Amino acid sequence: MAAKGASLINVNLIRTFIAPRALDDRAKALLSHGLEDAAFSATARTVRPHISATIPSEADAINAALAKMKAGESVLGKIAVIVDKARAG
Repeated sequence: MAAKGASLINVNLIRTFIAPRALDDRAKALLSHGLEDAAFSATARTVRPHISATIPSEADAINAALAKMKAGESVLGKIAVIVDKARAG
């Protein structure tokens, strides 16, 4: 992607969790490999995910964020749900 001058790559994985049967074994293997590469790159700090906001893993906070998204008030980047505050740093 860098060779093409890409500065932002958007990946939407929600379908894989909503409809996991939509992926065949080859697609699942490709997704797994891609997630491993992304995790390695993030750890090596060669890429940085664009996270616009973080919210606690409480139902009220998640529902409020979803309501904003449905109302068209979403932000550029992703919203991360913090499950473990100690690891969130």
